[in-house]
Parts: sequence; structure tokens; C-alpha cells
Amino acid sequence: MALSRWVFHALIVGFAFSSHVAFSADTNKQKDQLRWMMRIQEASTTQPIVDYCRNNAPDSAKALDAGYVNYTRLMETARETWIQTLSEAELAKAPTANDLKEASAKIREISALLIASVRTHDAQRYCPALAARLSAFTPETAAKSIADAQAKINAARDRLKH
Repeated sequence: MALSRWVFHALIVGFAFSSHVAFSADTNKQKDQLRWMMRIQEASTTQPIVDYCRNNAPDSAKALDAGYVNYTRLMETARETWIQTLSEAELAKAPTANDLKEASAKIREISALLIASVRTHDAQRYCPALAARLSAFTPETAAKSIADAQAKINAARDRLKH
């Protein structure tokens, strides 16, 4: 299972809600809303898996923590870079506060499904592999994850238009 695929699925669901709503014209507010949405998504998807691994594979906890710090730092940088490159037209499509509330509920549902899926794996094998994947995360893989998510968001919006 590719961690970024699951993590960004939650983000895609959140942005898909924003296709037919009125949006704020305040660019900084829109950027802040995107940051908030992405942080909620992170806390609701990746963090529970890391917590599960800490509790069920304590031998890999240190490696997992180091990998998670690496992952979150790189994702934060990639997200900020992406947000700063968005045009005003793209920012106008950012989720509103109501969209964020709806998306948060969907993200929690996805998170529960994700954790249920992770629990089917042997924690002693899965968690060290997760730690290695998080540690191997690079600026390039973070940027690719953001670009892939944006492509999926755009595809979801296109489907909603038709």
C-alpha cells in the first residue's frame, strides 16, 4: 500500500466538495484554509497509522518517529511551495469553511477504513517497512505526491462538472 495514495485520497475527497460553492475572495484566508485542510488530513490519516505502529511494534518506534519527522517536514515544505504557486483563480476554488467541515467528516471515515486495513497486516513487519518508507521520503517524492493529488483533484472536479 502506498502511503501517499491513502493520505491524499482524503485530501481529494475534501477538495471535490468545493466544486459548486461560493468562495471567499480573500487570498490569504484561502491559503490558510488550504493549510488547515491539509494539516487536518495529515493528522487524520498518517498520524493514526504511526500511533498504531508505536503501540503495536514498539521496537520500530524510534525509526518510525524519525521517519515521520522527515515525512512531515518534507510534506509541509512541499505543501507550502504548492500553495504559494497557486494562482488567484486556483485559490478561488479552495474549500470554504463549510466544505472543510464536510471534508473533515469524510477524512475521519477514510481514516477509520485505513486503520482497519493496516490492522490486517503483521505490525512487526508492516511498521518497520513504514518507517523505512517515511525515512526514504525525499523532497522530490513530496512534490510528486502534491502534484499527483492536484491531478486527482482536477479530475474529480471535471467529473462533477459533467
